[in-house]
Amino acid sequence: MLDCKVINWMLKGSIEYNKILREFDKDLIVDVFGYEFRPVINKITEYYSRHKATPTINVLSQLLPEEEFDHGFLDLIENYEASDNEIGFYVDQMKERYNKRILKRLVNTCLE
Repeated sequence: MLDCKVINWMLKGSIEYNKILREFDKDLIVDVFGYEFRPVINKITEYYSRHKATPTINVLSQLLPEEEFDHGFLDLIENYEASDNEIGFYVDQMKERYNKRILKRLVNTCLE
């Protein structure tokens, strides 16, 4: 899964986290990821802004109650890895997906 690979890469450290924030506007970062991953992205950004470090999967599992978020997604994030050479491709794919989503919303709004 595309989102899992980017989130996994983002959790590697501050450099990787900041690279993703440079690719996607900080205010849009939550919208770029799939709906099911938004609670994770919110917790990652909150944690980073408070501690200036990225959380581990174990910390995320403690921050996200199972009632609010399926921890199976955390296992997926942990298992899907991306290398430095691949991350640019995945980011481009996410941008393309997001642009299509915005275009679809715009078309639907115009048709109403």
